[in-house]
Amino acid sequence: MASESEFDKQKALFEQKIEFLEKALEDSNKREKEITVELKNCKKDFLNQNKEQTSVLEKQIKDINKIMEELKETNYE
Repeated sequence: MASESEFDKQKALFEQKIEFLEKALEDSNKREKEITVELKNCKKDFLNQNKEQTSVLEKQIKDINKIMEELKETNYE
């Protein structure tokens, strides 16, 4: 009888441990999904900002090249 009681205690403890670990795994999976979504959003934002900055810089380069060409023409005249 004592060994049955000890077995029941151990069984209950293992069941509690299993429930705890299943909950921890569930929480980890949920957090992983949240982090994945956050990472995708950050990447999207970064790429959009990069695209905008590239456009601005390309326009500045184009404007500077135009000014340089105008200055060359003025110097040759």
